[in-house]
Amino acid sequence: MTARGALALHCAALSVVAAVGNVADEITEQQVLDFLERFEEAQGTADFDAVAPLVHPDGLFRFNDGDYRGLDTARAAFERTWALDVEDERYHLTDVEVLHVDSDSATATFRFHWSGSGDNGPFHVVGRGTSVIVRHDGRLKLLVEHLSR
Repeated sequence: MTARGALALHCAALSVVAAVGNVADEITEQQVLDFLERFEEAQGTADFDAVAPLVHPDGLFRFNDGDYRGLDTARAAFERTWALDVEDERYHLTDVEVLHVDSDSATATFRFHWSGSGDNGPFHVVGRGTSVIVRHDGRLKLLVEHLSR
């Protein structure tokens, strides 16, 4: 085998190893489901310090009342909601569908349910959501959450 042939064979082998490595590092559907569950639990604490580690620094939250980009504006939006006088508050997801996964990102859709009892009595809001999750600094972070009713 010539030096050129050996180099070509070595490069081909490195390409195969790199391709297999990328597959092994791919975000899995289960990781997405686990992440969304952790995010749901963090929101349930009504403490943004529990939510913040799961949010990308440039995260965008698109809610019915506006867009909130970055941790500071997201904190304000979450804390404004948590400040409402709601008893027996519950927020949970159903019908989660993971649409896409690769080594750096994932996308999922879901139905969200927010219920409790407020000034006007009991309520139950159901809406749709989309989350884009990315790998940032080696950890999964929420880059975009879009909720609508």
